[in-house]
Amino acid sequence: PVNEPVNEPVNEPVNEPVNEPVNEPVNEPVNEPVNEILMAIYTLVKENPGIRQPALVTKLEKSRSTVKRLIAELKEHRKIEFRGAPKTGGYYCIEPKRN
Repeated sequence: PVNEPVNEPVNEPVNEPVNEPVNEPVNEPVNEPVNEILMAIYTLVKENPGIRQPALVTKLEKSRSTVKRLIAELKEHRKIEFRGAPKTGGYYCIEPKRN
């Protein structure tokens, strides 16, 4: 018979946990802690005043989005700043003010 009900439940919620690691990296493994990369960016900016983002990406061999995110973090903490026009400016360290 075609219209007989099926004895198995349909659309039953899944209650058992998935046996996959939660914190496993998706694309690339993290090779060094973020703080080390932040320090590397800060050091490059300090040693190369006016350095631009593409040069940082090349020197650090990190993705553009990673470098951009870490630059934003350094800017937020007032460690570096961007000076100049968007196409020709670069990043500079912010020196602590002396009294």
